[in-house]
Amino acid sequence: MQIIYRLGTILLLLGGIVGGAFAQIQVKGRVLDVNNNEPVIGAALSVVDEHSGALTDIDGNFVVSVKELPAVINVSFVGYRSQQVDVYDNSEPILISLTETTDVLQEVVVVGYGVQKRQELTSAISTVNKDLLKQTPPSVESALAGAVAGLNVSVTSGQPGASSTIRIRGGNSITGGNEPLYVIDGFIIYNDVTANRTDAGGSDATLDPLSFINPSDIESIEVLKDVSATAIYGTRGANGVIIVTTKKGKRGKDNISYQANFGWQHIGKKMEFLNAREWTELYNEIRTSEGTPELQLPLPENEQGYDWQDAALRTGFTQEHQLSVIGGDERSRYSISGNYKHQDGIIRGTDLKRYNGRINYDRDLLEKLKVGITISGAFTQLNGLRNRNENNAPNTWVSAISNIPIIPIYAEDGGFNYEPNELSTVSYNGKVPNPISDLENVKTLTENTRILTIAYAEYELLRGLTLKANLGLDLSNTRQSNYAPSYTTPGASKNGLAAIGHKSVYTWQSEYTANYSRVFRNLHSFSALVGYTAQRTDKRGSSASSYGFANDATGYNNLASGGTPLFPTSESYSSTLNSVLGRVTYSFDQRYNATVTLRADGSSRFAKGHQWGYFPSVGLSWNIDKERFLHLGKQVSFLQLRLNGGVVGNQEIGDFRYIANIVPNTYYFNDVPVTAYVVENLPNPNLKWETTASYNIGLSTGFFDSRLTFTIDAYYKKTSDLLLDVPIESSTGFSSALRNIGSVSNKGIEFEATGILLQQKNWNWKVSVNFATNANRVESLGDAESFFPSFNGIGTLQYIQPLIVKKGEPLGSFYGYKFVGIVQKDEDISKLPPQSTEALAPGVVKYEDVNHDGVVNEQDRTILGNSQPKFTGGFNTTLSYRNFDLFISLHGSYGNKLFNTLRARFEKTSTSYNSLKSVVNRWTEDNPSNTIPKASNSTSIVSDDRYVEDASFLKVRNVTLGYNLPLKHITPDAKLRLFVSLQNFFTLTKYSGYDPESNRNGVDESSGLYQGVDFGTYPSAKTVQFGVNLTL
Repeated sequence: MQIIYRLGTILLLLGGIVGGAFAQIQVKGRVLDVNNNEPVIGAALSVVDEHSGALTDIDGNFVVSVKELPAVINVSFVGYRSQQVDVYDNSEPILISLTETTDVLQEVVVVGYGVQKRQELTSAISTVNKDLLKQTPPSVESALAGAVAGLNVSVTSGQPGASSTIRIRGGNSITGGNEPLYVIDGFIIYNDVTANRTDAGGSDATLDPLSFINPSDIESIEVLKDVSATAIYGTRGANGVIIVTTKKGKRGKDNISYQANFGWQHIGKKMEFLNAREWTELYNEIRTSEGTPELQLPLPENEQGYDWQDAALRTGFTQEHQLSVIGGDERSRYSISGNYKHQDGIIRGTDLKRYNGRINYDRDLLEKLKVGITISGAFTQLNGLRNRNENNAPNTWVSAISNIPIIPIYAEDGGFNYEPNELSTVSYNGKVPNPISDLENVKTLTENTRILTIAYAEYELLRGLTLKANLGLDLSNTRQSNYAPSYTTPGASKNGLAAIGHKSVYTWQSEYTANYSRVFRNLHSFSALVGYTAQRTDKRGSSASSYGFANDATGYNNLASGGTPLFPTSESYSSTLNSVLGRVTYSFDQRYNATVTLRADGSSRFAKGHQWGYFPSVGLSWNIDKERFLHLGKQVSFLQLRLNGGVVGNQEIGDFRYIANIVPNTYYFNDVPVTAYVVENLPNPNLKWETTASYNIGLSTGFFDSRLTFTIDAYYKKTSDLLLDVPIESSTGFSSALRNIGSVSNKGIEFEATGILLQQKNWNWKVSVNFATNANRVESLGDAESFFPSFNGIGTLQYIQPLIVKKGEPLGSFYGYKFVGIVQKDEDISKLPPQSTEALAPGVVKYEDVNHDGVVNEQDRTILGNSQPKFTGGFNTTLSYRNFDLFISLHGSYGNKLFNTLRARFEKTSTSYNSLKSVVNRWTEDNPSNTIPKASNSTSIVSDDRYVEDASFLKVRNVTLGYNLPLKHITPDAKLRLFVSLQNFFTLTKYSGYDPESNRNGVDESSGLYQGVDFGTYPSAKTVQFGVNLTL
């Protein structure tokens, strides 16, 4: 026994010695992102000179074994710089902070029907700064304003929920669509503003068709600008493409986020009108000049009188709530979000309500089979201004602000004042309508329900060969409900006027693609894409209206209550687009890249024989820094030269334009209505695509490990076979016909720069700036030299015709007389050329005899400038220190002009409405003004260069200050963010109107024909906003 005991003791001692020799030391720690202190999941750790390693878990934690201390641990993760850490002690967990890599060329960019490394790109593609998207902009368009060189966003109305006008590298078409194509998670959407309009009319602004997209759900936005990028979309790519990718689920721990914003809005700038005393003096001056001094009014006791503009405005409250849940496991990912927004307009009676919901689910059914579905929906309600289109009242807003300041707004009982007065020209049932009451009580409601569903299945058939099927459905239903009560201006003469309109737009899309991608011998990178896609769109619409209501109780909810029904309308259109597409990309040794695309589109919008169009493109790029014979130095991170060219098309001309459309028309014989069917248009079976040939050369470079990057592009594009309504012989029975004729060109230069100026543990500072210039020119109009866009039915604009489309000039060119001053009392009128506009006399405006024929008439109207900016630009910066962050975004435009119709109308004096404050300086014998003519009761105006104003501007779009408070006692990733922001708070401009971005023409704010006219635009607002974001 003693021997056994001693042998056991020896064995235990030997085991202890051997075990000690092979003992491992455990090092614990955590890997975080240096910028946001978020855990880096899946980071690889390896011990230098040893064979041990580990991966971080969902909290960024790791445990790695080393043989001895000190040890060197290498930490790496895709998208971050690798780091080596010296470990001397394992008594406490170590903290490792990784910095994101700035190797720009290794970034993956979303392109049409796939993704591509930036180093292999042959096209001009810009990515919207993610810091900008984190600020939760109010809409998709506002996120794009000033964000990308060559992309110009005009916020044409300050009305909540109103649409904007977007141009990428200028306007290509005159009468066709100029809006870019949107691709939402692979579903193709054309931003058709008519989709939310019905024949009920009445609404002064169109609801933004993209309002169903919640900006908080957006993961990234790519802007495809040149033909090498857009030709894969064929007929839809002529105006550029904006690819929006929404947030998807992530593997790992579930995250719950709630954000609430609360803000207050007020008008950014007011116009100055005459006060009560000034207007009364003006009124009396007019009566004296007319020889009716007995109609003069006594000067008011209250000099200021009643401020109708101030009464029409209010401080609008806005609130928004967002709840989202994102997560997943090894095989599934999901994302669920909901959003509610309520925004009061700064004009009484206007507001916006929106409810959004979105569900995304992706699952790996098999190792090589993935499926997914995204369903998003929104319900939007917009209460807007009423469109009136009268000479001095284009809408209910202008009707209110121009009312006479000596008339009380409210009655003694606090209600609205409807009492007739000495200035009343008409009353209904003993009442005079009150414009502020009109704002409150004239109902102009637009409601839209939209659901977008996208499902896909993706299967890797062979190594590198992926098959994908993508099916989608877009359902949009719009209802417009209008009612003008019997005591309001629009409804008084009709004893109540109601209208209801419906429009549904349903779009089905199916896509089938095969994508092959391989790298051979680490030298040849090859990818090929082939696909077939089909899209069908069905539009249905109807409207009905009536007037003569016994009371105002039911409004538009019971049209039968109206004593006189008006003829209803209905419409139905269907269109299809079938396409075959292909793309081949080849890269040799990461130096030389080539991309060839071809798409064939067949559209039902054209007659047989012209339905198919073929759109090719070729792109080349050269990564110069990869050349072995060049030694650019370590400071140069990359240098890439790009060159491409190709052809794309435009089919946005409407449906059934090539055939003769038969429409009903009502005629009256002895006051008896008779309905007849007439041919609306002359058929033209030879209509074909508008085609845009485009060429681009670009250079991209980076310095100091890509902390500074620069991109410059120059382009030229020409659109031919423009679809224009051209005058024809009257013997045909028509005044015009749609034909392929004429061309428009655009050429320009774009520049973008980004910089990481500071990147330290506590300090981070990023800056990006962009600049673009574009020259637009009408190259040909066929046999015509020019034509005037029609403003039929649009009050003042229909007879002053401020715009012209002329060969050799840009779209949006202004046309009119050249103002040379005011006739003075000692001036010899006989030496002045007589005028057809107004007989010359002291105090009357005089114009230049441009053609020197001795007479001032229509032949002396000339080009007065245009609405095209000479250049546009944007700037944004993010500065963070510890838990604080500051974001600033600026947007500017230079050289663009606006025709200020509001000023042209209200610098013209009248006894029936108020005038602008500038009229105080009008011409009198004692005040020989050379800018404002004498007072008169003639309201007729003409287009002249006084009202073509410089609308250049610089706007501070957003200033946001935030603080992030970690809540690690709840969960390691929990945090609370508090922020305050100022939106559109500062504007630098010489424009005298409400907003230099205004674009209200009363016809179609999205059309290239009518750009640059400001007549009654809803003013823009300044916003102060507070918010809280809680992430668990």
